[in-house]
Amino acid sequence: MTAKALDALPTSCPTEISSAETPSAQHKLPTQNYRASKEQLLSETSEEVRNILRYELNSAISHFIQRDQPVYLEGLGILFSEIHNEQRSEATDGAYYVWSETFRTVIFEKCYDLIALHREKFADIAETRELVQWIYPRLPLYITSKWAERDVRRLLRAVIESIKQQVVTDGHSAQLTCVGDLFALHNRQGRAAAEWYAGADIFLHSSWNQIISASRKRAFERPELKSAWELFEAAYGPALATFDIFLPKELRDMGYDPSLLPTDHDPHIRVAAFRNVAEGESNGTYIFCTDGLRKLGILSKRSKGFGNEIVFQLSQKGADAFVHGANEAPIDVARRPITAAWMLLQSAPSRTLRSGAGLSVGAPLYGPSFNAPKSGAPRCTVSTIFATPLQLVRGQQVSTEGLFCYINIIGIADDEAAIASKYSPEYLLSLLEHRKLTQVSSLSRPSLLARTELSHTLGKRPPGAPSNFMRELPGDGDLIATAS
Repeated sequence: MTAKALDALPTSCPTEISSAETPSAQHKLPTQNYRASKEQLLSETSEEVRNILRYELNSAISHFIQRDQPVYLEGLGILFSEIHNEQRSEATDGAYYVWSETFRTVIFEKCYDLIALHREKFADIAETRELVQWIYPRLPLYITSKWAERDVRRLLRAVIESIKQQVVTDGHSAQLTCVGDLFALHNRQGRAAAEWYAGADIFLHSSWNQIISASRKRAFERPELKSAWELFEAAYGPALATFDIFLPKELRDMGYDPSLLPTDHDPHIRVAAFRNVAEGESNGTYIFCTDGLRKLGILSKRSKGFGNEIVFQLSQKGADAFVHGANEAPIDVARRPITAAWMLLQSAPSRTLRSGAGLSVGAPLYGPSFNAPKSGAPRCTVSTIFATPLQLVRGQQVSTEGLFCYINIIGIADDEAAIASKYSPEYLLSLLEHRKLTQVSSLSRPSLLARTELSHTLGKRPPGAPSNFMRELPGDGDLIATAS
């Protein structure tokens, strides 16, 4: 039996009695030690029993969370519910409706030992004893006839310890399916597993979103846009600069054959640059938005009259070194990411993109081929774009040509792109959301996977491998192209 078996969680609780688990086939568990290691759990129980314990642990967590009662997973952390309020918009043919939703979600807080501060903050917290008191009567008879409640407490601690070891060593655990996925960043600080846990940034990507109430607040007339830039002009004023991206030149600079450009395709992409600076801040964000790409999707037979416009946001910090001449924005930095997004659009059968699409172009997104920056400016070797939902403008928009939505693209490191390829785009999006990196690109940010075990398990590119490849995800237009 390997530790890999610990990852499995049945969708329903197994009830069939295994002959290996009958009282005559296995001795009573020793109870002098109230803790059991993962290795002891593997040797003293079958995979069936471990699956039952894990299933019942998830059921117990759900029970206490639904009662708004925090749960302490011994040596790992605390799960507790939190009420959130969020506004969302809903579009109809002629109007936007703004809804206010109140929902309950689940939060994780890392905690090795409960102290007075925790007990004050989390009143009536359910600990291992309370979890087992709820679980024990629900266990199959062949388990309760063999093991007393204190034995099950010992085994449950081992199950929790296995979850802790998995998230610390692998960076991810899906064993708590009732509330979501646990992730860990910076989980390789120190020499021993205990030090890894102490330095790890462990968080929960919650799948628990229980709607409590919803109400419609306001209604707005839905505008018909002549240009994709109109909303940004209304929010941020006139564009700092407008420019064209000449696709043959950009493709050639990236090492692609310009003759691959369709003969009937406009070789230019129109782009406008805006700047968003929060009140009291000296540095803001450059916002680059295309106008005209939506026609690719609207005219496609597979998109059903729907298209996209691309938005690329760049942190002003460090980017001003690339501002040249009369332009007030670093337009050269935006050319290659937007060109890569156009390539990704062309690769999709529907000529549209969804969150989770990505492309590695095999060359720096903002690097040596651009005009030389000022002395001391950072050099970026990021070569992959990744599509995320745009938070500035959500939902479908109406234009004179048809419906479209804005898609945000960010630059990500090669090892981050490998996360989307090996695991899933959703996995990578969870990590980026935790660090608030889904909207704005930076010329110099370090990889998310620095000091993280995931960076060691993804593997390296084989010699002579192509710079990118494609695989289609479920859903029309859902593509991921990642570094090979």
